[in-house]
Amino acid sequence: MKKVLAIALAMVMVFCLAACGGGKKEPETFQFGLGVSNATTATSATADAAGNAQLDATYAIILVDKDGKIVKCEFDVSQQKAAIDAKGVATFNELPTKRDRGYDYGMTKASPIGKDWFEQADHLASVLVGLNREEALAKMAYDDQAHATDADVLAGFTIHITDFAEALANAFDHLEDAGAAVDIQLGTAINNTPKDGESYQYNIYVGGSAKDADGKLTAVQIDCSQITFTVDATGAVTAPEDVRSKYNKGYDYGMTKASAIGKEWFEQTEFLGESMEGKTVDEIKAMPVAEGKSTDADVLAGFSMGHIDDFIKAVVSAW
Repeated sequence: MKKVLAIALAMVMVFCLAACGGGKKEPETFQFGLGVSNATTATSATADAAGNAQLDATYAIILVDKDGKIVKCEFDVSQQKAAIDAKGVATFNELPTKRDRGYDYGMTKASPIGKDWFEQADHLASVLVGLNREEALAKMAYDDQAHATDADVLAGFTIHITDFAEALANAFDHLEDAGAAVDIQLGTAINNTPKDGESYQYNIYVGGSAKDADGKLTAVQIDCSQITFTVDATGAVTAPEDVRSKYNKGYDYGMTKASAIGKEWFEQTEFLGESMEGKTVDEIKAMPVAEGKSTDADVLAGFSMGHIDDFIKAVVSAW
């Protein structure tokens, strides 16, 4: 009888512990998203000055909780400029992203609030933490001069905000499960294609990812801004009308028919990202590559493009 009572009491204690939260608590899980917004500036060469083919690729990465509220947020911009001379010949010097340039970007003295670019971008991100999509985009409202109108934002952010807002909305569009992520990072890789007197093409790869406490990537998203400026032999420069990133073009990019595996660019990139998930950064760096193409049979099953080394670099460079 005493044995029966002891078992009964033990069972009651188990149920009580479970009811009171005494059991093992499941880790909180999140969603991750990467967003891209591109803007161009085209200036033709003159007898006195070089022209300019400029791409400003604005990035937003976010970690969102189960209630759809931002837990972590980060912005960056890859601002790249190619000088075009009066014969249509381009000169390009790759620049780090605005965040990576830190105080070297040189906005502090010119800023009305004495803050450099990365400081202002971080302030904007901090204002958005705790807000859902609708609330965050409302917080980023702007006037006809592209300046923010919200007092909390303006307290530490005076940069044109339109591209930031578009990139953030794009990141929300791309949310995917990120498991028990604890951190997010963003990296870039550049591989441009110049054709003197004909065109100048930017290929700026961006990789956003989330990592868990064990150092494994739980979500990976990759995009590429392939933007081609028309350049003629007199130094005239014309920007393209469609400045969407490859991922954002979706099926409009038009790779499906030409693909050896019948998959569009965004489909292959999603497959590559999924193949990186669950791996550490070192394991991703060790993915086998020969002459810019994967030699891994599992990767080749859904990703047949070249320049995979640029895709990999974009993902791992920030970690």
